[in-house]
Amino acid sequence: MDAEEKDTNAEGESKDDGLLHIAIEFEGGIGDYLINANWYWYFYNKYVGDTVSVDIYAKSKSILSVFSEELPHTAIYPGLRPDWGQYDAVFTVARVPWLLSCNEARISELSPNLYEYVLLCRQYREENRLICDNKPFLDGFQGLQSISQGIKRIQQADIYGKMGIDEEYRFPVKIQEDEDAYLDSLGLKGVPFILVHRGWDASNGTSDFHVKAWSLKSCGDILKRIKARFPAYKLLLLGLSERQSLNPDGCDLNLVGKTNLEQAKVLLKHASCLVDNEGGMVHLRHALHGGASVVMFGPTAVQLFGYSENVNLTSGVCKQWCEWLFKSWTYKCAETGEGNHPCMEAITTDDVLAGMSEILEGGLASA
Repeated sequence: MDAEEKDTNAEGESKDDGLLHIAIEFEGGIGDYLINANWYWYFYNKYVGDTVSVDIYAKSKSILSVFSEELPHTAIYPGLRPDWGQYDAVFTVARVPWLLSCNEARISELSPNLYEYVLLCRQYREENRLICDNKPFLDGFQGLQSISQGIKRIQQADIYGKMGIDEEYRFPVKIQEDEDAYLDSLGLKGVPFILVHRGWDASNGTSDFHVKAWSLKSCGDILKRIKARFPAYKLLLLGLSERQSLNPDGCDLNLVGKTNLEQAKVLLKHASCLVDNEGGMVHLRHALHGGASVVMFGPTAVQLFGYSENVNLTSGVCKQWCEWLFKSWTYKCAETGEGNHPCMEAITTDDVLAGMSEILEGGLASA
């Protein structure tokens, strides 16, 4: 949706019911949905009310697990795209809100407050047209901008800092699963446990390789070593598919391919520690206020994606993170030109164990 911004009246008449109708299309994976839902919490509380109705669109049904509780004046449409002609304004949000269509006359008349934000979005798009017209290929450049300004990924959508978004997650992500009953069914009620995850969003495929994933060669016998080092904790393995996951030898409970997203939420919320590469499960644990994680970073910037409560590991073997700095970053190393990724391969099991010790023995674990 990189077309020029358009006046709604040129596309067709918006609904004439005395309300402003806004469409927001969320892009990306579950991590992006979560971060953008947090932005929507601020948008909702500042601009959405009795005169504004918002329809949220997203490609994946996982959006329903993020917006798991009805919000007044808000409707969710997974798997659909908005018809611009039905709306007074259309936004798309991946990293930031891009204004695509706008009926200035109606918005300025019915909501002067929202109109001020529309003007800010228009100004931001004009000042960053190169990024907007070439997304996602300039996401890396935009990331460099954010880092230089001291802005983290969770704050990126807060253009010009007008909403005051900070690192704390405020959108109320609910769990549509009986937490106690589910934990009891696994023998985990009242039992401390460690959660290890290797996997990625289903939209990125089900092969055993992903640019952000910890190298299977490097992780070795990590589960056995975790169990030996922290015997007081049950050890759980979480993942989407066996092809993506670690060898389950050494874990107490192998849940790979056996949980839905709501059950994963329960585990992420209650785990004493999560071990994972940077990705959706880390963002989900942060959103649920589940506690600290050990997070491995390679091609993505720890300065941008790293949460302060976590132990964020980088190998330091590469001069620069490479997310979206060149087109083939997802499968080819910027330094070697090969399919391997030394940044992830150089993170050792000793690094992970040391990070876990900091959490579990240093007072950072979830209460």
